[in-house]
Amino acid sequence: MDFFLKCSTSFYNQPNLSFNVFGYSWGVQDVFAANPFPGSANGSMWTLKHEIAMYLLLPLCAYFLFFQRRYFALFFGMVFLGLAWLNVYDAQNFSPQGRLWWVLKEYNSFIKLASFFWLGAIGYIFRDKIIHSWRLVLLAVLVLIFANSLHLVKYAMFICLPYLLLAVAVGCQASWIRKYGDFSYGIYIYAFPVQQTLIALFKPELTVGTFCLSAFAVTVACAAISWHVLEKPALNLKNRF
Repeated sequence: MDFFLKCSTSFYNQPNLSFNVFGYSWGVQDVFAANPFPGSANGSMWTLKHEIAMYLLLPLCAYFLFFQRRYFALFFGMVFLGLAWLNVYDAQNFSPQGRLWWVLKEYNSFIKLASFFWLGAIGYIFRDKIIHSWRLVLLAVLVLIFANSLHLVKYAMFICLPYLLLAVAVGCQASWIRKYGDFSYGIYIYAFPVQQTLIALFKPELTVGTFCLSAFAVTVACAAISWHVLEKPALNLKNRF
């Protein structure tokens, strides 16, 4: 109750209701004050404005898909990939005062997240061309290991991680999980506040094991409720248009 009362009198709600477009706010004064992350209500909120930006890119993906402009999508993907690599190079070789381009400094998170988003979209658009092979999965893992030894893993991950994720998702189709709903977004959103709450309430009694298990169980329960009460009904509204 104390959390919600302080939320209502703080600047926490205003930025998050605007999807953090005009600034971040994941902290509430004096809430979780004794936690390792004092005052932090939900650190996951920082991605909201980037998610909104990705949603705005979806019509462009649809255009490339439905009007057979697949190679334009590939071009945009290469642009984002190049910007992401420049971002990594810039961060590794220049001080914050000597950044190569101001856009890399101001929008570095968006550039990195947009690269993964667009490469995932390319994976869907070119799904008839991409080869799914466990040998390629192994090769991608070996490339990441080798790149890490050369301190190049931050470059290689933009290529290897999207393929690894899509390959594992396609190769390990857990239909028994999907029939209960898609809890992935709820797990992401609710994990942080659940962990903060458990630490605040039970910190002396918690071990690492009990903390992980209890946080996982409570987060999945919250995500399941969110899916069936909020997310699924909201998605069903699209059938009316």
